[in-house]
Amino acid sequence: MATRTTDSLSASLQKARQRFEAWRKTRTRGDRIPERLWTLAVRTAGKHGPYKTAITLRLDYMGLKRRMARGVVNATAKSKTQSFVELPRGDLAMTAHAIAWVEDPSGTKMRIELRGLDAAQIGALARSFAGGGR
Repeated sequence: MATRTTDSLSASLQKARQRFEAWRKTRTRGDRIPERLWTLAVRTAGKHGPYKTAITLRLDYMGLKRRMARGVVNATAKSKTQSFVELPRGDLAMTAHAIAWVEDPSGTKMRIELRGLDAAQIGALARSFAGGGR
């Protein structure tokens, strides 16, 4: 297998590899990779892909993929701040009635049951939930 030269790697991937190599030189046998390095690896894999990152940093590909998935879940959870969506007060006794199921890209679902709102207002609420209203 041909060895990859540092010239063909991006600066961020080279920097990550240097940090991993520095840690490997000072670690004792059996030491686990510190979280700060795993965070760097996940961030680097987000830019360059998990396969290229795992090969370059000499990491377990599936372990990196699991940490990437966990990072996405954590990032999604952190970015999901509860927000209040104010709907205009109207005559709720109107006969218009709608039920909608909305799912965002992370799989979070919301059931909306509204009376007295038109389709545009329901659409705006759904977009706000799914992240398109920001």
